[in-house]
Amino acid sequence: MSQARPPRALHRRPRILFVAQDDGSYSQIAKAYMREIGPDVVEVSSAGLRTSSLDPQVAAVMAEDGCDIRRETPRLVSREVLTWADLVVTLAPNGQRVGVGIPGSAHHKHWRLRHGLPHPPVEDLTPYRACRDEIKRRVDQTVHNIRLFRGH
Repeated sequence: MSQARPPRALHRRPRILFVAQDDGSYSQIAKAYMREIGPDVVEVSSAGLRTSSLDPQVAAVMAEDGCDIRRETPRLVSREVLTWADLVVTLAPNGQRVGVGIPGSAHHKHWRLRHGLPHPPVEDLTPYRACRDEIKRRVDQTVHNIRLFRGH
């Protein structure tokens, strides 16, 4: 009787890819917090379906919480980065979806954000903080769950 091999992610840190419509806001927040909260637990990256620059209001509220993301370079989602991931987390506000083809080798989770970012951007940072805090809570819970699963 042969034993089934554990999934490849059990032999190394799982790879999480955060994907949003663009890689200048939601996915950058999630990636920054994942690097801060779970560097010993996961490898992380982010990408977007279209190009954009980093949202300055997002950078400002992240700096308020001690995360400097000003040097992050947003990038487009590609087949290469999708196949790199063990888990693809798509992020979108208010029931919107992120249409990306998830490869069969990866799991998919969609984070439907209750607190979206204003478009066009506004001076008041309150909605940015609400979105930041919601994503941080989700990242923290994800890291907690991975640690429980892996026995950390």
